Amino acid sequence: MNFRDEYPEFSKVDDSTIKHFLESSALVVNEKVWGKLYDLGLFAYTAHRLAIKGFLNRDLDDNVIFNNGENFKSVSSKSAGGLSIGYTSQNTSSGNPSDYDLTSTSYGQEYLRLRRLITPIGVIG
Repeated sequence: MNFRDEYPEFSKVDDSTIKHFLESSALVVNEKVWGKLYDLGLFAYTAHRLAIKGFLNRDLDDNVIFNNGENFKSVSSKSAGGLSIGYTSQNTSSGNPSDYDLTSTSYGQEYLRLRRLITPIGVIG
């Protein structure tokens, strides 16, 4: 199983960056605990971290636009006359403080979904 096979949208991120994020994510996603779902969990967590850091954000010249660690925000209101846009943070937790930003990306949500499959009810892992 390969990270880019699962998440081809990261094809423009260089190999050394992906390798670094996979290695540091492996410190959080325990292979022994995750068993057969380890690669999927590791890849989802890594994709979330890459997305949070801005590796999918690109300008018109295809350069990465880093978000400097800002939380993802979604548009909560718009208006046309006078142009006004309101944002809301998507950092909501599933009750676990360590899940703080995981709901802010589809990758983090996938990680949480997979984690629920390997974690007995009432146990946080």
